[in-house]
Amino acid sequence: MLAVMRSLGMSKRQIIKMIFIEAMTGGLIGGIVDVGIGVLMVSVFPYIMKALDMPIPISYAPSLLVISLLASIVITMVVSISPALKSHPGSTLLNR
Repeated sequence: MLAVMRSLGMSKRQIIKMIFIEAMTGGLIGGIVDVGIGVLMVSVFPYIMKALDMPIPISYAPSLLVISLLASIVITMVVSISPALKSHPGSTLLNR
């Protein structure tokens, strides 16, 4: 796919930017899903423990949700640095 983009005229900078935007979007979507599942688990877990006669009070701070979301975006961006820098045009018809 990157070779096709390069052969259509995309510069190396544009490809790297595309990879970072894709990583940021993936991190954002993953973070939102993770925070949603986390809130669901924290909401349901006390009822499960109460049914087992082991009630445990659980609470969370809203700032923890924001930190988790930001952490997922940052981790995804950091992990995408190496693939973005290693991206190269490959062998396209124009380079032969």
